[in-house]
Amino acid sequence: LLTALRFLQAAQGNNVKDSGTRVGFSDSSQSLDDFYTQLTDACTSAALPYDQWWNVFKLVLHKSARSFWNGLPNEERRSYKTTFVRLRQYFEPHTRQMDKITEYWNCKQGASQSVESYAERLTHLRRLVPKDTESERALVHRFLTNLYDPRVTSDVHRAYPKSLEDAVSKARQSAALLGRAEPAAETRRQVLLN
Repeated sequence: LLTALRFLQAAQGNNVKDSGTRVGFSDSSQSLDDFYTQLTDACTSAALPYDQWWNVFKLVLHKSARSFWNGLPNEERRSYKTTFVRLRQYFEPHTRQMDKITEYWNCKQGASQSVESYAERLTHLRRLVPKDTESERALVHRFLTNLYDPRVTSDVHRAYPKSLEDAVSKARQSAALLGRAEPAAETRRQVLLN
């Protein structure tokens, strides 16, 4: 809690003679990821409810970042996550943004990764890339073609999902059914071999 309070005092410039030493985020010369980590740690250690993090967020924005935040619509300003995504889109250098886009394009389900975990990762990366990167229909196609198990992919394709949520739900059901069917198939193979 003490660390959180010190972070917030430094961010607001309290007890700091030189404003150049303030903590917080002001422009693209700083690491947005480090700022996010510091702010998240401060809010968590202060036991602040998540829906109130935006109140702290606005206090630690300085200079052009504060001006940018003031220009956002009210509903976006009251969401910690949305505001951070908007800041990332606006301030993150083009090279880093291209790295995120590449990471998004290369996102595939790992052999031991659950459908939910893969979908969550893909959705998270999609929030970090520009909105016009891909349509919902293309996102569903990307999700399906990068599933690890081709049987799940085939099963979900036959259901013609219209949204990512539909595709994830169907993939989860299919993976669960195939997971339950595999032990029985393995037992049958062993019986036939004996």
